[in-house]
Amino acid sequence: MIEEKPLSFKHKIILIGFMILVTIIFLLGLKDEPTPYRAGLNWLGTIFCFIYLWLRPEAIALKIKGIQPKKIDRLMYLALALWVIALFTSF
Repeated sequence: MIEEKPLSFKHKIILIGFMILVTIIFLLGLKDEPTPYRAGLNWLGTIFCFIYLWLRPEAIALKIKGIQPKKIDRLMYLALALWVIALFTSF
C-alpha cells in the first residue's frame, strides 16, 4: 500500500504558477484566435490536468504501482476528452 502524502508547499506553488501561466497565455492568444472555443477547451483540459495533479500528488512522484482508482480519476478522463475534442474539431 502506498502512503499518500499531501503536496509540499513548493509543489503547490509550482502548480499554481503553471495554472496562472496557462491562463495568461490563453487570454493573450484569445485576440488572435478566430474561434475561441477550441482554445477554451484546450485551456480547460490543461487546468483540469493541473487540478488532477494537485489532488493526486502520488502521480507527480510516478508511484503508479499499487494506486487504487479514486473518483477524482474521472477528472483526468474529462481533461483528456476535452483535449481530444479540441484537437479533432474545427469550430
